Amino acid sequence: MTHSTSAPASETTILSVQVQGTSTLILSGGTLTLTGDSSHDSTARNFTLSGGTLDGSGLLTVTGAMTWSSGTQQGTGTTRIATGGTLTKTTTSFVNLIDRTLRVETSAVVAGGAITLNGATIETTSATATFELQADADLHGTFAGEPEKFLNAGILRKTTGTLESIVGVEVVNDGTVTASSGTLSLDGGDGAGSQTGSFTGGTAPSLARVKFTGGNFDVAASAFATLNDGVEQAGATLEGAGTWRVNGTYTWSSGTQQGPGVTRIATVILTVTGMTVDGQGLAIADG
Repeated sequence: MTHSTSAPASETTILSVQVQGTSTLILSGGTLTLTGDSSHDSTARNFTLSGGTLDGSGLLTVTGAMTWSSGTQQGTGTTRIATGGTLTKTTTSFVNLIDRTLRVETSAVVAGGAITLNGATIETTSATATFELQADADLHGTFAGEPEKFLNAGILRKTTGTLESIVGVEVVNDGTVTASSGTLSLDGGDGAGSQTGSFTGGTAPSLARVKFTGGNFDVAASAFATLNDGVEQAGATLEGAGTWRVNGTYTWSSGTQQGPGVTRIATVILTVTGMTVDGQGLAIADG
């Protein structure tokens, strides 16, 4: 059985929706607004969003496969890709996430194009949850109101495409950020957040890079974040009272390091091609 909301001029407001068994909820046009509170959550085994708008303050949990080829998710609610579920953003088009939270507990793939966030948040919730950018796909931010955020407790990775994937939203990394192909550029800083995770590009001869290209990235006091092979600071600011631990071949081509913390260099290679160092207590140490 397939449940479909497809009339492009229609607007449907309901408390919650329950799609049973192996059925698929299809939204191809119009607006579906979910208003349920925590006792009236919505659930779908499979969800196809190919047009229209998912809206509202309610929670929609997808336990199977969600396919997102076009359309908008918005409102103050949450779309939850539950443990065992998957999200695939298909096609080279841009889709929109406005004010809403997208929570990934297992796997999400952006196979092309971009997701544009406007006041929205994407979360990976466990160490094994993955959010994958393929074919040089991007995450765009508008910075028009509330900040757009990627809160990573799992793995944010770029796996295909030889050019650049730009993450133009705030990234707070408590897990792993990796690139195995092309360049993954972090261009939005971390806002009020701070880093405790690791960042890893490719090991020679691989040219894959994770680049800090814009914004301010912080490590709080008594905390540390790790910069492994294939990481480049190329215009951003690394700061804070904690420790940036360089544990691989790291390139500092431009940008600033500041604050009372420490940049600690292990017995590896640091390549500096242009820099500004600013702040008391900044040290470069071996060991």
